Amino acid sequence: MTPKDLEPIILSEQVGVWAYVDPDSESSVIVIKAASTAAKSISRGAAVKLYLGVAGSSKLFLGGGLKIYDTHDNPLLIPIFARTESEVIGWRNIVNADSFRVVVMDEFDAPVLRGTGCLNRVSHTLPKVLATASWMSNVQELAPFIEAICNAIDPGYTHPSSMPAHVHDLELQLELKQTLIISASESGTFQYDLNDMDEGTTQEKHLHQHLHLSFGDNVFLSPQIERGKKIRELTDVLVVSKESTLFFESKALCLNDSKDESDYERRVGKVISHAKKAVGQLEGAVKSYRKTEYKVMNSIGVELPRSDSPNQTAIVVISEFVPHESWESILELIRHAYLKSDVRIVVIDLAELMRLLKISSYRKRNLGFLLNQLFIASLEGDTLNIRSEDSSLPFSI
Repeated sequence: MTPKDLEPIILSEQVGVWAYVDPDSESSVIVIKAASTAAKSISRGAAVKLYLGVAGSSKLFLGGGLKIYDTHDNPLLIPIFARTESEVIGWRNIVNADSFRVVVMDEFDAPVLRGTGCLNRVSHTLPKVLATASWMSNVQELAPFIEAICNAIDPGYTHPSSMPAHVHDLELQLELKQTLIISASESGTFQYDLNDMDEGTTQEKHLHQHLHLSFGDNVFLSPQIERGKKIRELTDVLVVSKESTLFFESKALCLNDSKDESDYERRVGKVISHAKKAVGQLEGAVKSYRKTEYKVMNSIGVELPRSDSPNQTAIVVISEFVPHESWESILELIRHAYLKSDVRIVVIDLAELMRLLKISSYRKRNLGFLLNQLFIASLEGDTLNIRSEDSSLPFSI
């Protein structure tokens, strides 16, 4: 069982590493949350390094980082910063434990890997250092704290920080097994396999399942549109509610399995190329949907209802957003589709979409409204890399 002060943070964050003591079993637990691409890398044996220490001036705060070597020369670094008492107690217990439980979660909050871990090399001074550290409660100190911790782990990640920091490099050994996950709804069952090579179909079905949890029978997988004598797929997933109509195109490509920089660049280029295609597909889908003489049906040919609301948003869902200069061309296509056809298109990765779904559920705000806010922010900020925050939490990355 996760402590009550920590559970909403784990479920709401897109990425993170936390430790706590299970109040029922009194066992120590580490939870790692990252994109499914990173989870796949861990499952396939990618090296993982843990760093723990403190940073601060007048007061020391517990922190560190987790490196996942999912690429050859640019490993993923997830900063660790304690925001609750449960985390501080958890990490103190981890460094003193012979072994501990480990759970790896993906952006869908699915516990895709479970097992045990142990630390093979712990300095005798580290438990004493952590005993003097506290958790962070001031959001103003968060940015300099993360900067200091990351600089202490690897000076190449960021520029030098004025805040003192010191971390210990710990030898983390993991023994993990994949968790069998089966999702079920009225539309059928879907078995989630972390190592499934057909990532496109897997992501599309998983997206459909999670939208179904929020919108029920108003979600349709692979809807069709009849134009004269021709019938073709309208979009990957369609959501029709009284507040809005949402058109989803799912584009899944693993970005973190590259072997070298050129391969990584090629994969990013493929994601951008597919996103360009999806923008064009969605613009055409929304324009066709607006023509009431065209019949819209589910995958077995039953005509679907239409929303009375004029609010329509099209969404390109990608596996993972990686900043790259070529995204500017996608932004121009989105701006052009809006000015020319009054079609609002959003590009979002899985982690951010899941966060919006949670905010929509917790705050009772329509998902279409939140996506429209994201669309406006993208045009006003001239960027696709927009992140949301749930203000009810004790601040986030």
